[in-house]
This record gives sequence, C-alpha cells and structure tokens, in this order.
Amino acid sequence: MPSRRLPRTDDERNEALKNAKEKADSTDPAELAFGADTLVRLNAFLPDWEKEMGERGEALGKQSTASEEEDEAMAEAHKYMSHFWQVFNLAIERDVYEAGDRGYYQAPVNNSEIPWTLNESQILLWGQRLIDGEAARIAAGGAAMVNPSIDDVIPKYNTYVTAHNAQSGLKDEFDKEQEDVEALRPDADDLILDIWDEVEFTFRKDDPPSKRRKAREYGVVYVSRPGEEPENGEDPIPVEPTPGEPA
Repeated sequence: MPSRRLPRTDDERNEALKNAKEKADSTDPAELAFGADTLVRLNAFLPDWEKEMGERGEALGKQSTASEEEDEAMAEAHKYMSHFWQVFNLAIERDVYEAGDRGYYQAPVNNSEIPWTLNESQILLWGQRLIDGEAARIAAGGAAMVNPSIDDVIPKYNTYVTAHNAQSGLKDEFDKEQEDVEALRPDADDLILDIWDEVEFTFRKDDPPSKRRKAREYGVVYVSRPGEEPENGEDPIPVEPTPGEPA
C-alpha cells in the first residue's frame, strides 16, 4: 500500500503549498477538505514563501553566472602567469637572469617549478607577487620580462580580481536569500502537515484508494513501497535540492 511522503526539498514544499492553494481556489469553501483557519494561514503564508523562493532563485542565477565568469577569468590569469614564469625560468637557463632573481617574486630561488596551483587564493597571492616582484626587480636594474611582459599579465590578473570580488559579493547575497528561505521552512512544513492531516481526516471513511485519489487533488503525495506497482500510474520523480537546502 502506498505511503504518504511529506516534502523533502523546497521545490516539493512549493509544489505542495501551490497545489493546496489551487484546489482551495477552485472549491466551494463549504466543501473544502481542510479548515477555514488553515486556509487563512495558507493565504497569508504563500505570498511570502513564493517571494523568498523567487528572490533566492534570482540570486542563485546571478551567482552561477558570476561563477562561470570567475572561472574563465581565473583560467586566463593562470595561463598568463604560468607563461610569465616559464619564460622567466628559460631566461635564467640562458643566463639572462640570475636564479636569485626568483626571490623578487618570493619564490624559492633554486626551484623552477611553478609555485602556485589553480585555485583562487593561490592566483590572488602569486599574481600580486609577480606584479610587485617584477616592479622591484626592474627598479633594481634588471631587464624587464617580455613575451609575456608584466603589462600583459596585469590586465588578466585585474580581470580575475574583479570577477572574484563580484562572485564573492553575489555569493553573500545568495547566502542571505537562502537564510530567508530557511527561516520559513518550519512554518511551511507545519502548514503542509496540517493541510495534509486535515485532508486525510476528511476522507478517512473512504476506502484507501479513493481517499488517496481525493487527497492527491490537494497535493498530498503518496509513494509506492519497493516492489509495488505505482498507484494510478504515478511514479514520483525525486527532486534535486537547491544548493544549501537539506536533501
């Protein structure tokens, strides 16, 4: 026999609330399967819930776009920084520069390996070290690096810094919107539970298949146990949670 399954994700909560509201809007109040007080709560709560869900979705979309832009900018900055370091090391092999000149960039003087990895903290740290170190080395009388020069690296680094800061700010905005939704979850769960309990109580004297059929019209979800055939052809598809919400 199928069993009732309460919402597990915010999308499922949203669907449960909207289904109950749509059923209430299309049903004579005298025939509604849940109480008038519960309907008042639903009418008052749903607009706030939909507003916060919408704002979180918008914030997530902006953050996702910013993350893609940050990743692209990071790859470009990494490429130019890597080329700068590789060419600099080749110049050391040709005795154009001294191995000790690596110290200007705060890198090990006897190690030609690229001293950073492809992550945001390392790109930010070593990008600035390359810029400051090249300026210091030139000021001390050293020949400027070419192909790429530091002037080729700086725009790529600055573009990444700008993209990184933008993404970080949008992530903070998404986190705030996520917290707003989280604050409403207990009320959403309590309201859905009350609606579903009242609906099932109203139809409690019907035979089980009829009760479930009527309850589904109010958004109540039933799932078949392992090995059972889905009732009425229904086979609920799991909903992936939005990042940050409980699974």
